Amino acid sequence: MSSAVRWEGKLSTSFAELQGVRQGSVWSPSVYKLFVNPLIKKLESDSLGFKIGNVFVGTPMCADDLLLISSKPDELQTMISYTAHFAETEEYNISKEKTKVMIWNSSLNCNLWNQMEKFHIGSETLETVENYKHIGIDRDSREVEATRTIIGNRLKTARQTSYALMGSGLHGLNGLNPEVSCKLWSTYVVPRLLFGLEIVNLSAKDISRLDIFCNNFLKQIQNLPARASNAGAYLLLGQLPIIALLHKKILITFGTIARSDSVENDLAKRQLSTKGKTPKSWFIRADKILKQYNLPCASEVLLKPETKYKWKMKVKKCVDGFWSEKLFTEAKSKPSLRYLNIKNCKIGVVNSIWKSAGSKQICIRKACY
Repeated sequence: MSSAVRWEGKLSTSFAELQGVRQGSVWSPSVYKLFVNPLIKKLESDSLGFKIGNVFVGTPMCADDLLLISSKPDELQTMISYTAHFAETEEYNISKEKTKVMIWNSSLNCNLWNQMEKFHIGSETLETVENYKHIGIDRDSREVEATRTIIGNRLKTARQTSYALMGSGLHGLNGLNPEVSCKLWSTYVVPRLLFGLEIVNLSAKDISRLDIFCNNFLKQIQNLPARASNAGAYLLLGQLPIIALLHKKILITFGTIARSDSVENDLAKRQLSTKGKTPKSWFIRADKILKQYNLPCASEVLLKPETKYKWKMKVKKCVDGFWSEKLFTEAKSKPSLRYLNIKNCKIGVVNSIWKSAGSKQICIRKACY
């Protein structure tokens, strides 16, 4: 691989890249995985790392972020030593500041663990922590706090994003047309709100917190009162509830796993064949969501995976249809929505009342009232 530098319209002589990867290149993560693969294979061949049944899951990684998982403290220290030796041999550095240890399912807190068991990279002692951010997702070793921390941080990020957009008019009365505000919401706020949540088993309380935030925001940009029907707020903007968007992400992720020849695929087959209907397995949850939308069960999807495009279109059609019917039924039962022409409402299409208002403030205010 070679590179050249462009400066003031002129291109330098090309030079060979002998070490490292290009920053931001789509190929860089794959190149790094090829580079570090001998370490992963060595750990697996030496039976170091956690297994679920006979499926090795001891070294999950994303780009240059490597996670070492073990059920034994001494084994974990051995894995850390292997990693440090590999880094020294291949002449790259491991960030001691970013490397932390988390203990799960333990009655002892971090302070006691730091006193009892110390983990090292060379002469450096690693800190044991209760929570840490890994690839942008907050992790908490305390079962009660785990999802609460994640949801709290996602809501905080979404609020900060929406506040940053207020200068452009993303607010209620005297702001942008709700059609434009909705586009900003879908493009900038929702992706940051839902980032990483498709792989987290959220409780009903967690989903309720997300739902309340979204309901209030969509009513605010339409200048609707807080007591207004949630179904009306969604139908006027052609939007789905946040739980529907989350289900889409879960099902699309499961489709990706089904198409891949990966550890996740092996793990899915094992979990679905050995677990009952109640355990907190992500794959059992995905199976229940598939059945909710009358899609093929998880085992069938794994056996006969569909192409990426076909699966996304099928998921979109089933989820949109399910929630359209649910929102229409709720809207018909609300006396306050008796003048709303439900036949003109469609998921993905903003109601004509907002389209006809245009960008003039006086027209938007008339539409709001």
